[in-house]
Amino acid sequence: MKSFTYYNPTKVFVGSDVLENMGTTIQKKARKILLLTGKGSAHKTGVYQRVLDILRQSEIQYVTYEGIQSNPLLKDVQEAIDVAKKEEVDAVLAIGGGSVIDSAKAVAAGFFCEDNVWDFFHRTKTIKNSLPIYCILTISGTASEMNGTAVITKQETNEKLSIKSELLFPRATWIDPMYQSSIPTNQLSYTAMDIMSHVFEYYFAGYHTYFVDSVSESIMKTVMYAVPLLQANPNNLDARAEFAWAASWALNGFTACGRGYGDFSSHRIGHAISAMYGIAHGQTLAIVQPAWMRYCYICDIQKFARFGRELFGLQGNDEAVASDGIFRFIDWVHSVLGLTTSLSDLGIRAEDIKKIAMNDSIPYPSGTLRSLNQEDVIHVLRLSNF
Repeated sequence: MKSFTYYNPTKVFVGSDVLENMGTTIQKKARKILLLTGKGSAHKTGVYQRVLDILRQSEIQYVTYEGIQSNPLLKDVQEAIDVAKKEEVDAVLAIGGGSVIDSAKAVAAGFFCEDNVWDFFHRTKTIKNSLPIYCILTISGTASEMNGTAVITKQETNEKLSIKSELLFPRATWIDPMYQSSIPTNQLSYTAMDIMSHVFEYYFAGYHTYFVDSVSESIMKTVMYAVPLLQANPNNLDARAEFAWAASWALNGFTACGRGYGDFSSHRIGHAISAMYGIAHGQTLAIVQPAWMRYCYICDIQKFARFGRELFGLQGNDEAVASDGIFRFIDWVHSVLGLTTSLSDLGIRAEDIKKIAMNDSIPYPSGTLRSLNQEDVIHVLRLSNF
């Protein structure tokens, strides 16, 4: 186990009626907030009106910015920053999933940026201050509600880049599973794939840590346990809470403990596909992650064999179990999540693969378990077209 420091300052409230303390919590830092939401689901579930009622009861002023989309865009972030500055808000409250929360983080950092917030994403400027960020989570998957990372797309250049800072950890997050019960089945599949990929980023990064490996496997098993229950009954609030809490812990920093730097190459390749074709993030991961596993598993047969044994109960020699475990996982993606693992199924042609590999969303060299260059990425994407 490598030396590490674990830090996570986000206070998380999980369960029914947890919103009751939202007003008193936000009051400690803000009297006027920017309320950021997506394209309407918060209204349909009733959480939006509930939040407004609490804000009014707590005498917290608010201004709103609505319409944040999946794969959130820089133009919305910039417009929301302008609103926040004009209204002189004290904090940002996000109601939504990862896209809304990521946008809130970019707005919170951009509030103190005199130039272009995109400079933070290109690392030409450093985040030195941020508005306090609060989150009401209505869809779990990204763990943005409990980490300091945000991912935004610049549509004009087809770039999908990230920022990361301790200043961007939300001060508090509220997770009431009732407000996630209306999530469509395909969205559940996308978020399940995202959670699994987040765990893989450190699990398959070339490190062996018995305790954290076991925790990672428990997160994966929880997802595989909860998804069929939620497909059968979206109102199963216990399964919904299990799924949500597993999602938060998949990328809140804990699974990095004792391991060192993660392997984010699958996510970055997925970001390139999302930026270029507007495909849902979870679907891009369903394409890239299995292909990456097939291309890279030879670099850590022992860990991939452990994966096959712990997740699918396989037996046999390490090499056979390592390979079979990958194909069992692919079968799970197909049969349980109902997602394709092939680029061609989405209309992306073989001749487009090189353009994806050249997209600026992918930094080179990319990866930890296996350092990938552009040719490697082309090979990974070709494997997805089997």
